[in-house]
Amino acid sequence: MLNGSEILSVDGLGTPGYGARRQVRRGVDVSLLGVKGRVTGRRSLGPRGRFVRLEAGGTVFVARARLPRNYVVDSSGVELADFNGPDWLFEAAEPGIVAFAALVVAAGLEVTLTSPLLEIF
Repeated sequence: MLNGSEILSVDGLGTPGYGARRQVRRGVDVSLLGVKGRVTGRRSLGPRGRFVRLEAGGTVFVARARLPRNYVVDSSGVELADFNGPDWLFEAAEPGIVAFAALVVAAGLEVTLTSPLLEIF
């Protein structure tokens, strides 16, 4: 909520971290600024295959893996933020991107952006 207005609501997301990652793989329904949408994500060995994507109406935010920090782009490929865990640097702190960042951190979805090989070591 921001000034009494709901920015982001998420329906049925599981426990933070690996539980949420499993559900995001199938897709989770959300509402961003009153527009229905969906959050999806995938984890793979290569960094290009790891992402968390929020799509609501014409708004698209995609968090992708990159070393040393991950980053978020919009549908046109413009970089909006970069982050490493809970530390986020925003180009512009508009409500939609801040809500997406809050979702990624609160649900522990940054685990989706880490390599599965790191679990071995």
